[in-house]
Amino acid sequence: MSKASTSWKAAVLLLSMVTLMLGLTVVWLGIERTDMLYGMKRMQGELEERRTLVGKLQVERENLVSHYRLRQEAANRGLGPAEQGQTRRVAVPEDN
Repeated sequence: MSKASTSWKAAVLLLSMVTLMLGLTVVWLGIERTDMLYGMKRMQGELEERRTLVGKLQVERENLVSHYRLRQEAANRGLGPAEQGQTRRVAVPEDN
C-alpha cells in the first residue's frame, strides 16, 4: 500500500467518526429538547392549576370576610355590637 492510500483511508475513517459523533450529538440534543418541552408543558399545567386555585381561594376569602357573612356568623354565635361600657381603651407606650 502506498503512503497516500493509507492517509486517504485514515482521513475517510476520521471524517466518518466525526460525522457519526455529530449525528449522535444531533439526536441527543433532539431528545433533550423534547424532554425539556414535556417538562415545560407539565410546569405550565401546574402553574395554571395554581393560578386557578389562587383565584378560588381569593373568592372564598372575600366571601368569608364580607360584611354580610361576618354579621351572619356573629348572629349565629350570639355576638353583637359592644354596648356602652363594654369597651376600654388601652394606651400603648411608644418605643423610643
